[in-house]
Amino acid sequence: MPACHWIRARRYGSAIAAIALVTFVVLLIAAGTDAHAYIVRSSPPEDGLLGAPPQSIELWTSERVATGAGSPAINVLNQDGSSEGITVSNARVDPNDPRHVVADVGGIGAGTFTVVWTVRSEDDGHTLNGSYAFRVAGTSRAPGAASVEGETPRAWAVATRWLTFLGAALAAAGFLYGSFIAGGVDSPATDRRRMLSVVVGGAVALIATIAEPFLQTQFPPEGAAQPSLSDAIAGLPTAWWLRPVALVVVIVLGAVALTMGEKATRLSPALPLGGGAVALVALLGLALTSHASARETWRIVAVPSIVLHQWSVGLWVGGLAQLALSWPKGKARAEAAGEVPRADPVRQFSRYALVLAVVGIGTGVLNAGLVLPTLRSLWESDYGVVLIAKVLILVPVLGLATFHRLWLHRFALRVGSALRSTVRVEAALVLLVVLGGSILALMAPPTVAHGDLKVIDLAAPTSDGTNTADLLVRLQVKPAKPGNNELRVIVAHADGSPMPADQIALVRLGLTSLDHDASQPEVATTPDATGGFVSQGIQLSLDDWWRVDVLVRRLGVEDVSVPFYFRLPDPNVNGFETSEPAGSDDARAVYERGLAGMTSMHTVRWTQRLASGSGIVVLSDLTLRDGSDGQPVAEANTSNEFVPQALWKTDPATGSPVPESVSPADFEQIIIGPTSWQREGGGPWVTGEAGPVPIPSDWGSNYDGATGFHLGRTEDVNGVSAQIVTFLVPGTDRIAPAYYAWWVATDSGRVMQETMVSRQHYMVYEYFDINQPLPIAPPKDAT
Repeated sequence: MPACHWIRARRYGSAIAAIALVTFVVLLIAAGTDAHAYIVRSSPPEDGLLGAPPQSIELWTSERVATGAGSPAINVLNQDGSSEGITVSNARVDPNDPRHVVADVGGIGAGTFTVVWTVRSEDDGHTLNGSYAFRVAGTSRAPGAASVEGETPRAWAVATRWLTFLGAALAAAGFLYGSFIAGGVDSPATDRRRMLSVVVGGAVALIATIAEPFLQTQFPPEGAAQPSLSDAIAGLPTAWWLRPVALVVVIVLGAVALTMGEKATRLSPALPLGGGAVALVALLGLALTSHASARETWRIVAVPSIVLHQWSVGLWVGGLAQLALSWPKGKARAEAAGEVPRADPVRQFSRYALVLAVVGIGTGVLNAGLVLPTLRSLWESDYGVVLIAKVLILVPVLGLATFHRLWLHRFALRVGSALRSTVRVEAALVLLVVLGGSILALMAPPTVAHGDLKVIDLAAPTSDGTNTADLLVRLQVKPAKPGNNELRVIVAHADGSPMPADQIALVRLGLTSLDHDASQPEVATTPDATGGFVSQGIQLSLDDWWRVDVLVRRLGVEDVSVPFYFRLPDPNVNGFETSEPAGSDDARAVYERGLAGMTSMHTVRWTQRLASGSGIVVLSDLTLRDGSDGQPVAEANTSNEFVPQALWKTDPATGSPVPESVSPADFEQIIIGPTSWQREGGGPWVTGEAGPVPIPSDWGSNYDGATGFHLGRTEDVNGVSAQIVTFLVPGTDRIAPAYYAWWVATDSGRVMQETMVSRQHYMVYEYFDINQPLPIAPPKDAT
């Protein structure tokens, strides 16, 4: 190479290198400028399961967080979408770490919650917001309790509850035994033994009670984060605190009576009654932290019933134990004197035991009737099986009790020690009955689903009803109620046949609550063995309406994004509600404005996507004019049905499934005045007489009786800002209830979009060309 060429090349190379370096720096700066702050991690973690409620919300961001003008802001919502009872305070930036945001939180119990956050970047001034969900294991009733049907209560929780009940029952009966059973004639040694049982019983119950938060930190539910002791204590229900407070008083009173002996009774004759009452308060703390006392309906009956049940069974069990413990000395003294004591303990207790047993069994039957939704639940649920086992053990207990009463009536003076062993057997069996009751108190009661579906399977073709349909995207949601859900996406060809997974590069989900400012913009999925794409353990933590945007990416093809709408809890899976609160006046005003705009339309075009919830979908394109311009009322409708392969029809000749027709127009209809033209599958037109066409001014009757109005998000629909309002139209004897969400334009008041869920109907409407010229003419090739 000549020297001049080499020098020129070197100069060009230096220039190119300099340009490349500058370009790289500019791009690097631009990339840094365009980047927004995002959440690096959080506590509680996204979709995390906690063993106890948190006391703070912490966020770590990718950029420094500015303070002031609403930054940082954190809100926590329960699954109803409200923050009632939840306090979030002192949202602040950590002075030692400008990327760390902390807020104190209180009032969180068990269940699913959503954190809604807003931060402004100190680096670029951009404001970012988002949300995520987390779940607190157990229930708000007691540590270690099962939170959902089918879940097993923690073994340590059953043991501590059982010991607490037995100890408190022994203490309550120990205080009251001397006054009501022994008649005040027991020897000092027997009295001391009884007070010793009071102290021991109270101590055992107290130790079992205070062990619960410690055990909660050591043995959290499977998959749950290990809570700190402070979190475990902070999450205890208020009624729980009745137990340790009352038991401390019981131990003190028992110790005083044990130390002072007869002097204590002379000093305060009311001490036994007061001690018994305080011990019953400890049992009250157990009753108020059971599942049975947490029911929302019939509370005025359920709560007194469960309290009476705990007290009557507790005094029965404690009385049996005291009778068995004091029997040898009490009976020996009477027999040595050759006479029946003034108040024979066995006879006296038999009288009280009969009343206590009747009350205990009666309230137990009532509680079971309130808890079990159907008679079949008695043998089809785990709760019912435990209840049956408890009853089977109770039968010999009642047999022994009956046996004792017969002996007392027939051989009053010769009972002696003959019944001592059978009374102890009765007491031992009662311990097993109490164990069954402790298990039941911590088990989630069975529920019954009145819905028609087990899982909602929504489908949508990637087209607007024209020739462009090439994919059928399905979204399956299970169990379709607030909390943990599994979302599964199936991508198929337009004829319903599955698309091979190797042709799909990515399936991603975006979750948005329509009623609240909560969203998860990017949720990943993973392929499963059946060719679907699954995301498990997604916390859909809020009631009411959700949108899931399913993005499908294929190699060499433009991305496809399909929105799906559903309501939680889904009525077709979990049953329809019969009523809904009236809602807010502001939401009703938006609804009424939207209704006025809808019923005043004269021409309109809209698309309708009707899914069955079982994988079938019909996509329609409709045009309507109401005749107010002097022309006849007219409507044009083009509809296509899309059916997944699993639901293909069977060819009667071969017995093999055959795909449904997915021609450009599976069904077409044109109505102009009294004449109707119809055809299927592109075949010949059939002319006939048209029925009445509902025009927009008639559409208002579809929403008669609407209630439960709630304002949701504000979103853009085709470039128009729209306010979401949700509501319920209650059902009648002929029509199922229907849940609606409207997107009402903030400027014009027109309904831009509508979605509805009713009996196996999942509809999405989108309205266009409102009050614009829309020609509707007879088909050109009609005969």
